[in-house]
Amino acid sequence: MSNNFFLNGWALVFGLFLAGCGGCNTATQNGKETTMGASEGMWSPVEPRPKVIEEWRRLMPSMGPDGDHTNAGRVRAGLRVPSTLTPARSFLARRFEPPQEIVASFSGNEIAVDGLLFKVDDPTARVWGYGGSAVFFPDGFTSDGRDQSVIPWHPSIRLELPRFEAGNGTILAFARSPAMLAVVLRGDPVPPAPHDPPERALVGFLGAGVRTLRANGEYRTVGGYMIEGASGGGAIGYDARIAFFTDAGRFMILSYNTAEAGRLEVDVTLPVRPKNLSITSAGYALLSGGSGAGNYLQVLDEKGEIKWATAVGFNAEQPAIDGGNGRLYLVGNGFAAFENGKPLWSSSSSERVSAMAFSDGALAMTVGTELRIVDRQGQLRAKLSAPEGEVLGRPAVAPDGAIWVASRTTLYVAR
Repeated sequence: MSNNFFLNGWALVFGLFLAGCGGCNTATQNGKETTMGASEGMWSPVEPRPKVIEEWRRLMPSMGPDGDHTNAGRVRAGLRVPSTLTPARSFLARRFEPPQEIVASFSGNEIAVDGLLFKVDDPTARVWGYGGSAVFFPDGFTSDGRDQSVIPWHPSIRLELPRFEAGNGTILAFARSPAMLAVVLRGDPVPPAPHDPPERALVGFLGAGVRTLRANGEYRTVGGYMIEGASGGGAIGYDARIAFFTDAGRFMILSYNTAEAGRLEVDVTLPVRPKNLSITSAGYALLSGGSGAGNYLQVLDEKGEIKWATAVGFNAEQPAIDGGNGRLYLVGNGFAAFENGKPLWSSSSSERVSAMAFSDGALAMTVGTELRIVDRQGQLRAKLSAPEGEVLGRPAVAPDGAIWVASRTTLYVAR
């Protein structure tokens, strides 16, 4: 591990990949020597520690397709068993399949559905288009790296996120307080411009870090870590740790609760390469596989050691969902529940299963044409069918307990 990659701002991080870097180190990628930054390393800290920890405690709640920035698919709303499934909005164009990204705002009046953001209570309001994954905060909305501006609900609120060129990066996990950002991001390969020399061909990168907002409105790096030539994923915990992994099977935890800003606290290689990560009450849950043979779930402790692991007999299509008190759910081409490493139930399904968890561990699930509510004990509490047998996509649970779900043509709300 090299610590010679000192960067003072996000613009420099992304600029390195956009314009080459005179005087950078030489690294080997795919057997070819190219001129670029160090293959990995720390970003230099510039802010005092107490300020970072104080701001971390003020992280705003957020909502995205996988819940909040832990990716654990669990919302703060308690279970409210719905009795009706009502059309709320029709889509202008029919889709080939139900939307799989749907996120409700904290009021429930703004909904993001597969690239469209609109107000449910005002059909005449402007429809916003966005790229990537949607994230809501109490005061606004942002997408995951292709449109970095928060769209505020109140005109006096405005927050600009660090900019980088379209298509050159995606924010995988994102959290903020009024004066701090924490992110996990991935850069995509970008072909060199026609006038660039061949040695400046760019490679992907995976990074994680924290930045704070200074009085002049400029974000400054507190600390972070970047790996060149890698891709993967990550999540942000409420314990001042950022966890991320590479596709090659490396798992890391970046700590901000020590005297060292951005200390790489854990760096281990997993026996099975993960495809996604969620931070749960059971631990760091990493899901691997995805072929017809099913998945493999590894749950790690805060030292990066495996607490328990198990094979899953179906393809799970969401990160592990946190049911609280060590309970984990997996959904996809089946449904399974585990608690403290012990399987509670597991079954395959001929129809795709999607789900979100309430605060008490109950689930809102879509199975084919049905929205089902299943309590923590596995009992079916409600079953609502879409009109005309429309297949439903992934559900979203708003803070008021309302459940939003969409078919190819219509957005529904269950109350």
